[in-house]
Amino acid sequence: MILTTAVLSFCGVADALSAAQACRAFSGAVEAWALWSRDRLSQLRGALLDEGKAVPRRRGPSKISTMKDRPSLCNFVTGELSLRSLARVLAVARLASGQVFADLGCGAGRQLLGAALLVPGLRKVVGYELLDGYLEVARRTLQEEKLGDAKAELRHADFTADGTEWPSEADVVLAVATCFDDNQMARLQAQTTSLRPGAMLVSIDKPIPTLRLVAKARVEGDWGPATAFVHEQQHT
Repeated sequence: MILTTAVLSFCGVADALSAAQACRAFSGAVEAWALWSRDRLSQLRGALLDEGKAVPRRRGPSKISTMKDRPSLCNFVTGELSLRSLARVLAVARLASGQVFADLGCGAGRQLLGAALLVPGLRKVVGYELLDGYLEVARRTLQEEKLGDAKAELRHADFTADGTEWPSEADVVLAVATCFDDNQMARLQAQTTSLRPGAMLVSIDKPIPTLRLVAKARVEGDWGPATAFVHEQQHT
């Protein structure tokens, strides 16, 4: 009983820390991105810099506390590409106006917003996120920032779980996989069968052997240098 209480208390603390980290990380992102698009991000800055308002009080148990198949929280570490690196991989993956972009583990929504800013005219951006704090910040961000013609869709889900519906219409999918464990990578690989032929999947630091590798690129994340593997789903 004592052990169970301690574990659940730890999970609650982990959620709180994740939510706070989301706001701090995104506040830093807003500071950096202001150099690229000051006018478009000016309203978003005010909404996110007030951490107390940006992080909601969590109601109900966290999904982390109910997970049975994760040995640790190490693969919940959030990392995001710099805007310049995001622009590079989206160009290599040929993301274009009228297409759909998906981010697996979207965190606070930085890369969803970045894709919409970098590629005007996107049809939709789709983000998957399991942690409540990050998801709420992403939702606020995408609601308050005008994304042009792009629609924004956030899914509170584990994108590797059986039964989770992937965006079959996605043209480019991004997975910052640096901290993914072997189990998560295996499940990610299994889910790629739902990608349409010709769709591109960009995985950071870990390739997907069942997809055709079309390019590699050196990129910068907020944790340091990394490698982007750009894959294509082959026609059957």
